[in-house]
Amino acid sequence: MGAQAIDRIWEEIQALSLDDQQELRSRILAGDDAKAQQVLESLRGKGLIMSEPRPGRCAPVDFQPIKVSGEPVSETLIRERR
Repeated sequence: MGAQAIDRIWEEIQALSLDDQQELRSRILAGDDAKAQQVLESLRGKGLIMSEPRPGRCAPVDFQPIKVSGEPVSETLIRERR
């Protein structure tokens, strides 16, 4: 697979929604398919990934941040540290 093909694939991956990226990741990690390993090696060789992601290490898709009333927590921390 040539460098241009890898770049094109990478751009297409970046354009996917988060859900689609996670589905792609799951499919790559699900099999011991030689082609999937070849793609991972190509991405690793280009420096796009350092190692294979481990299953279950991503933030949950249904993550919702906690809403806090009042000023932002970061502002409170800055004020209290002064």
